[in-house]
Amino acid sequence: YLSAWESPVVSVVDTKSCRVVREAGPFTSSLCPFTINGRASQVFANIDGLVGFEIGDLQTGLVNDRVVIEGYQMDLGDKYECPSHGIALTSDEEELWVADGVDNRVHVFDATTYPPIPSTTIEVRAQPRWVTFGIDDRYVYPSTGDVIDRASRKVIATLEDDRGLFV
Repeated sequence: YLSAWESPVVSVVDTKSCRVVREAGPFTSSLCPFTINGRASQVFANIDGLVGFEIGDLQTGLVNDRVVIEGYQMDLGDKYECPSHGIALTSDEEELWVADGVDNRVHVFDATTYPPIPSTTIEVRAQPRWVTFGIDDRYVYPSTGDVIDRASRKVIATLEDDRGLFV
């Protein structure tokens, strides 16, 4: 699965032939980070100009839904090329975590429903540009250096370098 710079399409490539075998899109703008579910049937994609994500069907190629994160500073969103630049599914696919670079937050969505619905919002100390999970999904690591306990939804630590500066 890949997308070219400033492309509104996700391509599915056959690694044996190195050929594009399917595409999903076009999305409403250029793609930023995206994540694929375990069945390889859906892509959840951040796109330029949106605090939120769009959902594409990897079988039909259609973009089926757009989820806008309500309540952020809409007037500031235009300053950012990709205001949501980080998205990740938990390994059990029950939650979708989405970065909000406008308001320095990470939004958690219930992914057991379709489309996913907002569950909670966690404030982080800087602009998140990606989100990832520990191997057991117990902790969440946005690019801000915050460490979030998934169960409590609380920042429980911050990563710092040897000089005490956050990473």
